[in-house]
Amino acid sequence: MRAKRRSLRAYLVEPFKQIRFGLHVVGVSLAFIVLLAWLFVRSFREQYQQVIDIFQVTETTDLMTNDVFLRNAIIIGGTLALFAASMMFVVIRRTHKMYGPMISILRFVGELDKGNYAVRIHVRERDDFQTLVGKLNNLATTLHKRHGKSVDAAGVRTGMDAPDARLRDMEEGVVIVSDPKDDDKAS
Repeated sequence: MRAKRRSLRAYLVEPFKQIRFGLHVVGVSLAFIVLLAWLFVRSFREQYQQVIDIFQVTETTDLMTNDVFLRNAIIIGGTLALFAASMMFVVIRRTHKMYGPMISILRFVGELDKGNYAVRIHVRERDDFQTLVGKLNNLATTLHKRHGKSVDAAGVRTGMDAPDARLRDMEEGVVIVSDPKDDDKAS
């Protein structure tokens, strides 16, 4: 079965954070590339000057602005642009696998904080944090079994120990409480 193709927008779960992180990675990488380029140019000039001195060349401007130099500059510039684009692609793809589960985990924790122990986290197979998601889902199951309460659509606690529900029942009418011994006498 063929996987469904995603658009770039589908990979941007937290666009500002993902793109900012990508730009940081590309920026640091480009800083090191500029440093390496400077070292390369410096060593090239030193060697070039040594060749000029050995062969006693008097006209050096034509040697530096020739077709070979221009072609190599275009190839190096294109390679740097390809590097920056591929780094952004890799960063967006990797952060998609991290930010997606993190957002699901944050929503899950918010629901647990509200008392909704029936909620579970669902992440894709290839996402990160699979172990953490499994443990959090086990925690929610344990809490649900232990406390047996959940939150309905209106945000009201339901279940065995929902005091708000009992109070609402009392407001609506009379609650009859009978003694179990009285039920035995009636039979």
